[in-house]
Amino acid sequence: MTSGGAGIAISKQPGKPNKTDKTNINQDIRAKEVRVIDPEGNQLGILPTYRALATASDFGLDLVEISPNANPPVCKIMDYGRYR
Repeated sequence: MTSGGAGIAISKQPGKPNKTDKTNINQDIRAKEVRVIDPEGNQLGILPTYRALATASDFGLDLVEISPNANPPVCKIMDYGRYR
């Protein structure tokens, strides 16, 4: 047997998948403007990120980047703790 670099990732915690979550939320979102979806799934349109963050704050929720490669990136207002 060889111990090459290709293999199966082993979780450090039993019962938990080995996951690197790179989802941008709130102030981690670097785009100048984003397409925003509200908690009910309605599109609010393209907003400056600072305004999208304020809107999410008004809902008491997080702004989560769900489609970072779109132009502009798509963000949804949601409870990130429940999304993960």
